[in-house]
Amino acid sequence: MMKKFVELLGKYNLIFSREVFYVLLNCIDRRIDTFQKLIEPHKNLPNFEEFQQDYKFFYDSMLSYFEQIEIDKDFMLHHKVIVLIDTILENRPKLFKNDLKIFISNVVDLIFMKYELDINNFETNEAIKEYLLEKIKDEKIVDLLVLLLLADTTLSFKEVEEIPEEEVENIIRTIILISIYICKGEK
Repeated sequence: MMKKFVELLGKYNLIFSREVFYVLLNCIDRRIDTFQKLIEPHKNLPNFEEFQQDYKFFYDSMLSYFEQIEIDKDFMLHHKVIVLIDTILENRPKLFKNDLKIFISNVVDLIFMKYELDINNFETNEAIKEYLLEKIKDEKIVDLLVLLLLADTTLSFKEVEEIPEEEVENIIRTIILISIYICKGEK
């Protein structure tokens, strides 16, 4: 199924990892990166009607994919996440790596806005985590957010080419999981 989406998006010179990322952002906060906003920059395509139908199919299918994941069934959850990670890394991984810092920052910023977080007054990691648990009230989300904050800080001092493949996979997994947990937690 994922390979079909790669081909479908490729018809319009769109990159699977970026488009999946936009859907994940929508999972975090339904007010942004809606289908309408994502197709707007492409309205001048000569085959816009076809593009709109294809993109809607992709967008709705990916939202459904995330929404159907049962987060209390670890094996299924991790299998679906691995399938997504593999597809991302098989298709233009260098482009994804180049966007990685932006993806992390955007996810962190969106979560901070969504939960109205401000960690500027805390001096220790323990104090930050305690504050996040108080505000978010979901330990899984907090643990993943802490990982993203650490990745964001660490990567701000590294060149993208220096990031080991395993670290890239862990960051992708963290972004996907936190998006799914937030999406599923609001149901």
